[in-house]
Amino acid sequence: MSFAVRLPVDTVPIDPGATVPCTIEIVTSGEDLERFELQVEGLDSEWTVVPVPEFSANPGETLSEKIFFKPPRTSESLAGNYPFVVKVRSLISGDSKAAQGILQIRPYNYISMEIMPKRVAVSPFHRRAAVKATIMNMGNSDHAIQLFGSDPDDDCVFEFEEEQINVGPGQQKTVEVLVGAGTSRVLASAKLYNFVLSARSTSTPNVLTSAQAQLESRAPFSPGALVGALIFALVVAFWIYATPRQPHVSLAVDRHRVFRGDKVDITWTATDATDIRLRKNGVDFLVVPANAKNFTLTADADGLLNLDAVAVRDGKDGDTSKPVVVIVDEPPPVPNPVISSCYVEGSSTVKVGEPYTLHYVVKSADRAYVGETMQAIDINVNERDLVAPTTVGSYTFHLVAETGDKVAKRAFEIQVIDPSTAVIASFDADPHVLTAPGPVTLQWQVSGATAIFVSGDDLPEQKLDPTQNQLQVNVAKDSKFELRVLDDKGRANIKYVKVFLKPPDLNPLPPDAQPPTPTTTVPSTGNP
Repeated sequence: MSFAVRLPVDTVPIDPGATVPCTIEIVTSGEDLERFELQVEGLDSEWTVVPVPEFSANPGETLSEKIFFKPPRTSESLAGNYPFVVKVRSLISGDSKAAQGILQIRPYNYISMEIMPKRVAVSPFHRRAAVKATIMNMGNSDHAIQLFGSDPDDDCVFEFEEEQINVGPGQQKTVEVLVGAGTSRVLASAKLYNFVLSARSTSTPNVLTSAQAQLESRAPFSPGALVGALIFALVVAFWIYATPRQPHVSLAVDRHRVFRGDKVDITWTATDATDIRLRKNGVDFLVVPANAKNFTLTADADGLLNLDAVAVRDGKDGDTSKPVVVIVDEPPPVPNPVISSCYVEGSSTVKVGEPYTLHYVVKSADRAYVGETMQAIDINVNERDLVAPTTVGSYTFHLVAETGDKVAKRAFEIQVIDPSTAVIASFDADPHVLTAPGPVTLQWQVSGATAIFVSGDDLPEQKLDPTQNQLQVNVAKDSKFELRVLDDKGRANIKYVKVFLKPPDLNPLPPDAQPPTPTTTVPSTGNP
């Protein structure tokens, strides 16, 4: 049997992070059932998915199989053209055909900048301060980066170690920048400048990033320092004079409306207090140290929750805080989880131990998993790669979605096979038709076989040497013969051939009208 392979398109454009299908057409010719293996070569294995790596074709059939390209959205997926080869190999004859294409990865741009430290200072004795600008290229193409600095008042000066740098995909480079104030004074208050360092791609001007930092210009002497020292002294004197004071507390909550069962975070600010007595609806429920600062309360009943606190010092009550009201509502009903879709991508027939993809749509669920294996399912992704069992058979699994105590299930099935690697390239009889009982030579060509068995209607099964490729048998009637070969794991592959016994036809049909003699192939997917 012969076949042909064709790619409808020569170039497949794709953005990193996306998934794009590509169709391969296989046109078969001949008379026997054919089985093919599909492979993609020349690309990173993580960039390609072959949903159906093996498939069968009838004589003269045209098949369309799909492969999927999915390069990740990372800097490693460099922009450019990547040649690839789609190879289709016959598992029966061993012949292979290939078609070439180009995967065109489009560029995407993303650069960022970080400045360290975020704040620096200069003085008349140290007129420049150094910061380090780190530029990161998280896209998939090279960029020549131009650096420049600015501030709102145009009072800062900048000196770059390098004003232009090249940053490749996934790389980062650090440039030292000296920043200084345009003017400085000996006697003045400190002044704070906000400045911005920017980086722009020279090849793609709309690719721009920036980061902010601050520059403090200090004078050796500040008139405010003397005033500040005097004020501080007065404050300390007043505080000493005013103590002891009445303990005081103010109360706050993180939210004023919750559902029953939710947490309410209570915080407080206390002065001159050693303890805080918390009250709920006028009733004490907790005494905590004043420096604890917060407490988390569970709203366990519907209605209004009135909270206040009493400041306590040395066992004596002080001020009571202003009450804080929290409205507690009945929680809304929990919706039922829904599994609206659950199916296996492509064919549900999978080789033992090989991955397959489960597609699903799960709604109103907190979590999902495969019930039989407890493998977690991300309900936000809609697909999950699973691994087939290591034993042959039919398996039924259940996708389980849960919300609280509510459960939804959906079954999906796979057929796990373990095909033989022993290939029967041909099995024939010479002659196919006898006019009288007599000998017939059975001939075959096999590969990868560790044992060969031949049997027929009147021929008990015989085990032959794996190197033997023919056997002579006597035929006395219409007979069907079976050739069974085993691989190194004992997996079988079988073909049949028929021989007919009939007297000579007195009015034979023309040669081109003679019916063809069929040869039947029965592929095996497991041990004999």
